[in-house]
Amino acid sequence: MAVRTYVFSNLLFDIPFWILWFIGIVVAIIRWRHHPAASILGIVSFLLFFASTVIGGYATFNAPFFISPLGTPLTTLRLFEFGRIFISAATAFVGWILLIIALFAWRRSTKPQV
Repeated sequence: MAVRTYVFSNLLFDIPFWILWFIGIVVAIIRWRHHPAASILGIVSFLLFFASTVIGGYATFNAPFFISPLGTPLTTLRLFEFGRIFISAATAFVGWILLIIALFAWRRSTKPQV
């Protein structure tokens, strides 16, 4: 029962982000004809965010099962957690870079040309 509660509580906190990213993907698909490059960057960034939360949640939940056959659980667990956090941060970093490029690249100036 405790395992189900743990998994459900983690999913409960991620669901609002999943909904937001899904809406972002839908809007990017709808606006594809007007801004294809920005749409593809937005979709890729939202999918990176989603993959990061799903894979990170899976890795956190299953860490004891991955580590127990390796021996020295505490040291291995710390190394595993460091790797998970690093990969999650790197994925989020790339996702944010892509999203910022999608938002601000290819803009035309609204100033009248002299």
